Amino acid sequence: MIIQPIVEGQGDEVAVPLLLRRLRDEAQAWGLDVGRPHRKRRTHLNPENAYRRGRSFRRLVSAFGALATAAGVAPAVWPPAAWVS
Repeated sequence: MIIQPIVEGQGDEVAVPLLLRRLRDEAQAWGLDVGRPHRKRRTHLNPENAYRRGRSFRRLVSAFGALATAAGVAPAVWPPAAWVS
């Protein structure tokens, strides 16, 4: 599976893929690949879809948590309850 991040600025364009790759490596989720980020201005992001994007992010966090737990990497609480609720 390829993750295509959407970022706002130049710094995010470099930082977000690095962060996602580090999370993938920590979770040992070798089937995930991080694609080149798509750069969008904040005004181009549709606020009506913010709720759907938030749900997708929570699902992604839950998937990383499940992968980390399956790999034996068990933080105290993964994912944090605030991220899932």
